[in-house]
Amino acid sequence: MVTFPNNGRLNVVRLYHDRTLDTTGKEYVVVLMSGKVKVWNNERFQTSEFVMSRHDVFSERHAPFFVVANDGMVYIETSEGSQIAIIESKTQNKILLHQPYPVESTQVGGGNSERQVNRLADSGCGVSNLIVGETYNPSGNWSSWPPHKHDTHEEIYHYKFSNQNGFGLQMIDDEITKVIEDDQVVIREGYHPVVCCPYSQMYYLWVLFGDSDNFVPEFEEID
Repeated sequence: MVTFPNNGRLNVVRLYHDRTLDTTGKEYVVVLMSGKVKVWNNERFQTSEFVMSRHDVFSERHAPFFVVANDGMVYIETSEGSQIAIIESKTQNKILLHQPYPVESTQVGGGNSERQVNRLADSGCGVSNLIVGETYNPSGNWSSWPPHKHDTHEEIYHYKFSNQNGFGLQMIDDEITKVIEDDQVVIREGYHPVVCCPYSQMYYLWVLFGDSDNFVPEFEEID
């Protein structure tokens, strides 16, 4: 598994058994990609409990997710085959287990660079070293456009496609990578636009690792 600053990680897994997270010294953002899970903890006799469900990322475009840090053990009970993204980083902050609402959702760009961006978690919900969101590209459209970079924050993308044969082309400066369902690309630095094929929608979960309060992207000038 790739490691980022502050021991940051993204692990997208299919759950066939219940899972436990020890939140000591860590902040977690956990995003449900598909399926159904029950989540709870019992820290100092104060119990939080809720259920999250999602058919898939394309039919339900507002992700169920939760945030927690230094709040004891968190238990995830699953129906077989649920897929979750477990995002973590070191922190000294304490965040009680909860589901932040509302999610900030915006239409970004125009023409063949229009897309939907959902900003899920940042310093507004208490995390200190993570910024997490989802982007939806219509077929044939570009994202991360105009090209931008943020060399102070490393990033990772996790991709999904509405068509089983869908793909995208991910650029990092002059390097081009073909991406398909459940691929991941690590962006340490550099400009990183991405385009979707003409016959599928593209989704990607993105995670920025670095100071959640100090993120300023640098855009490339396009004539």
